Amino acid sequence: MVNGLPCPNPTCTHVFPPAAVAGAAALTCPRCGTLFQFRSVAAPAYPAPPAYPGALPVAAIAPPQALPAAVPHYQPPTHERFDLDAPSPDGNLVAAGEYRGSDGSGWFALKATIAVLLLGGLVLGGVYMHQVKGWFHFASAEKTPTSNAAPTLKPINSDASNFTLRVPGTEWRQDEAAQTAAKVNLIFKRGTPPAWMAVIAKDFKTHTPRERELVDLFSGRMRDYLGVAQQGDTEEAKLAGQPAMRIAFRGNIDKFGEIVGEAYLMAFNSYGYALVTWTAEESYPKVGRDFEDLRKNFAILNPKLPAVKKPEPRVFLAAKGNFTLQDDDGLWARRPALESLHKADMVLLAEDPDNPTDAAGQAMLVVAILPRAKNAKLAPNLARDNLERRLKLDHPKGKLEVLKDEAGKPLEEDAAVGDQDGHVMRLRLKGGKDGDRFLILAVVPGPQQVIAIQGECPWDKRGVWEHDFEALLRSLRMRTK
Repeated sequence: MVNGLPCPNPTCTHVFPPAAVAGAAALTCPRCGTLFQFRSVAAPAYPAPPAYPGALPVAAIAPPQALPAAVPHYQPPTHERFDLDAPSPDGNLVAAGEYRGSDGSGWFALKATIAVLLLGGLVLGGVYMHQVKGWFHFASAEKTPTSNAAPTLKPINSDASNFTLRVPGTEWRQDEAAQTAAKVNLIFKRGTPPAWMAVIAKDFKTHTPRERELVDLFSGRMRDYLGVAQQGDTEEAKLAGQPAMRIAFRGNIDKFGEIVGEAYLMAFNSYGYALVTWTAEESYPKVGRDFEDLRKNFAILNPKLPAVKKPEPRVFLAAKGNFTLQDDDGLWARRPALESLHKADMVLLAEDPDNPTDAAGQAMLVVAILPRAKNAKLAPNLARDNLERRLKLDHPKGKLEVLKDEAGKPLEEDAAVGDQDGHVMRLRLKGGKDGDRFLILAVVPGPQQVIAIQGECPWDKRGVWEHDFEALLRSLRMRTK
């Protein structure tokens, strides 16, 4: 009987004494140099998400995770290129250093079998041997590895969307069924417990995507598929070493059930990115760190692209109102022909960035100058009456109502409008001739007149245009005579 543990290398005659084996995580043979590795201890569990009281906003309840101050750009070696518009034919990604064919597993099995047989001489029964078999695995006898880290998948490089992604571990694979259902070109899934990550990228070509365009990149593509029921406010974050936004959400996926997740949104040059991760709430302790790893391994492929030229600001002077509005993004253009049609002091139009030729997707801003209200508190009613009269011309069957938040509170309040005190309300026109519409109405009462600024767009474009309406309202400046 062999008194000790034989070296797993069949050509080596060294035997480890029992004292050297006890409690060891790894042993190196002093004769042949083969590394004998025991299975590593499982990593600490990912912190479980706190309780989710239904009344709290999602942003306050998402699993807390500290982000690194910066994630360095990953400079990938030459690897296969990935086109977001052309997913891989079989949907599978091959691990780095792996090929589909003979991979040396027979030699591994031979060594393991010999080692198990030799270890059998040390045990008193089959039960003990059964326990020992699960303690270790063998490294290759040809090369002495420096670590027992899990293999990583090949980097996925997208020239068209200017990103690279390394998917850690061996459990993540492309989920073609989810990609088809969500109409997203790249979704990864791990099996146990089930968890997913979607990568959404878009080149806006002429400009750096604005905050609301990034939010729409997530909401417009994924909201219906994920069945998002609650969505938190945006929070500052980091992604690929760039400033980013984080949005926590809750949802319900058909045939899966309730989920919790996060969307990380980031703009670089003319590109917009959304990395969306989700799983069942009870699975977060097991997959939260995997989500972190996926985000850390996302990087800009070419960080030295020439910067997108920022447009010159446009300043619009009111004809009668003695004030200006400023467009810093080059989106808006004045339409004098529409000013007479709407009996307005100013009309601005902006094209839908996703479809510039689609007139139905445009946003319009109408500025009306109304008579002075006898009481400043009556100015909002005066402005709303004017808005309803204008809408009736194009939408005779439409019904205007003030929007409410999740608690049922009307989205209407006294608020600053540029450098003036004012009142702002958000409304929905139901039953418009081309569908529902979103409106924002800002009112600035003055000693001589009331300024009513009316922003309007299709309801499904609210996520794109609301931010731009707000930017124009913040830019209002009264002129001094």
